[in-house]
Amino acid sequence: MKKSLLATALLVLSTACIAAPPSERSVEELLAVTKSEQLLKGALAQVDGTMRSAFDAGIDAQNLNPEEKEKATRLFVSLEPKLHQIMSEFLTWDH
Repeated sequence: MKKSLLATALLVLSTACIAAPPSERSVEELLAVTKSEQLLKGALAQVDGTMRSAFDAGIDAQNLNPEEKEKATRLFVSLEPKLHQIMSEFLTWDH
């Protein structure tokens, strides 16, 4: 009895292993249910903050004088929108 129950359970579990590949619709439903789009948006916000923190730490580590620090900060501020755009394209939902 135990052997036949075990054999039946193994048969049922093995058929799940050979199921059809996921359809595009099922993948889209999974992504919607897991709120993946919101996760990407959150990741982008974290990347922005991390870039700024890394920049600040890098500037502090260089022991720059106030004029050099201001110049570097202006450069970063001018590049920040482009960096954000690049990361937005990389982390976009519409690939």
